[in-house]
Amino acid sequence: VLAVTTSEGALPPAESAASVRALLDGFYHEGVPVGAGHPTGTAAPVWRTHSRQVDWGDTLSVRTAFPPAQALIAETLEDEEEKVFFIALGALTNVCDALRENPALGDRIDRIVWYNNQAEPLAGANFEADSVAARAVLASGVPVAVVSANPACPLVVTPSLLDSIAAVPTVYARKIADTHRAAPLAKLVDAGHLQAWDDLVAVWLFAPELFVPREVSGSVTSYSLPDEASAGRAQAEILAILRGKPDTESRVFYG
Repeated sequence: VLAVTTSEGALPPAESAASVRALLDGFYHEGVPVGAGHPTGTAAPVWRTHSRQVDWGDTLSVRTAFPPAQALIAETLEDEEEKVFFIALGALTNVCDALRENPALGDRIDRIVWYNNQAEPLAGANFEADSVAARAVLASGVPVAVVSANPACPLVVTPSLLDSIAAVPTVYARKIADTHRAAPLAKLVDAGHLQAWDDLVAVWLFAPELFVPREVSGSVTSYSLPDEASAGRAQAEILAILRGKPDTESRVFYG
């Protein structure tokens, strides 16, 4: 992860930046820079109240002044020798701003992987948070993979799935399990409301073969899970991602 920027969504961009900074610091990833986008003025989603109650980390100790998201994106892309994946879990405001300022930055992006409810027609909270930016990015020519959940075969976050996640011996899995077993998320889990939505972007990155592609335009392709079997395999993939590779597979030698 080269950098994280925040856009309008579950929390306002500045508030979200503090939450992300606290989360990263809690995992000792102080070296990952965070930039804050600008508000779009759209109505807050209904789940913002829940998002504010989640234990992101020690947000009160965050005293950092966050750089503008657009500037951080430009700096990060310019510093990388290889093309990067731009992971978008909210509004496309920040990447739109960066591309508008310097269209050549699009050549440094391998593809934008964006979670949105649906690509045809465009609909969903991440689109509605900044529809102008979304349309501009999708028309920019930069390759975009739009990942969507399939309402016909949802990947529901169940207590048994959380038990499986809790059994994974990593700090990331423990954080997910702890926050989903505490208020306010525990009540949503018990009600069967919570599903894997934006989480599917990570699954797509590691196991794209589980998804069915559909070409939307020359540069935009949508992806969704086709059936319950694929949803079940996606659940197993989430656990595999959290487990990571054994140490013997993760050692890299230079020279």
